[in-house]
Amino acid sequence: MKGIKYVISLSVCFFLILCFEVIYAQDSYQTEISASYSRWDDEDDNKTTQYDISAKLHFLPVNTVGHPLAEAAFLERIGNVQLHVGKVESKGESIIDIEANGPLYGAALTYAKPDLPVVLQAQYAKIQLEFESPLDGDVTIDDYGVGFGYFLDKSLLAGIQYGHIETDAKIKYLTSSSETTSKTNSYALTAKFVREQSGGTAYNIEGGIEIEQFDDESDDGSNTIFGVSGDYYLNREVSLGAGFGLNTGDDKDNEGKTVNLDFNAFLTPQFAVNIALEKFIADNDEGEDADTFNVGMKVRF
Repeated sequence: MKGIKYVISLSVCFFLILCFEVIYAQDSYQTEISASYSRWDDEDDNKTTQYDISAKLHFLPVNTVGHPLAEAAFLERIGNVQLHVGKVESKGESIIDIEANGPLYGAALTYAKPDLPVVLQAQYAKIQLEFESPLDGDVTIDDYGVGFGYFLDKSLLAGIQYGHIETDAKIKYLTSSSETTSKTNSYALTAKFVREQSGGTAYNIEGGIEIEQFDDESDDGSNTIFGVSGDYYLNREVSLGAGFGLNTGDDKDNEGKTVNLDFNAFLTPQFAVNIALEKFIADNDEGEDADTFNVGMKVRF
């Protein structure tokens, strides 16, 4: 609850400052400032909390007239560059209590232009966690990816994506120590479709299939992940969303089903709030059921 209050207070501060500095522009925007709080818990009382602040600059002003406010940049095909920073806190229980925390930061680029059907994407993120006593050591996670998309229609985007995650862990406890490295490569086919309707309503459908290949020095294999989600826009400002995912393969810890619900509302054309809930249901005893809660706010100008 303290984390939620922190994000709300920070977001309100951003909003108030920008209200004094920015000329009111209802029909377009070019910059977004966002803040979010996320918490993940599983049945074994493992917890991960993440705080994130990001800034997104679009290469051209985004015209929102006639569009759902959340989908305007997609429908107008406006690219952007994004930077984000934050903090991660992780806690777990085994023979001893395990705690680690540290910074996260990253950047993402989406190249798109109104007169081109092609979309290019690239992203990089890094997390550095330091263990707390009685453990000594650290975990470094590097995550990068690239993607290519093509508009088959004015509101239908098909894409391919590649991602790589590498985790290096160094741990010391009493007289023992260990160093491990794990790697994951992912390959995905994705699609996104937005249909605008009369009266300001619309719907968004997204889906994809992904192959994850993992190697953690002691084991390797691959998993297949299928996901589909959708949003219905009650009007240009408010949407309700839901999704379903299925993970199967050699990594039994991650085999299972995921369901999620999402609510997004623009209280003004410049200020939006978002709440999302997710439930992972493990398929076998090697995995653990888990819940994720996320709340976020953004300001546009």
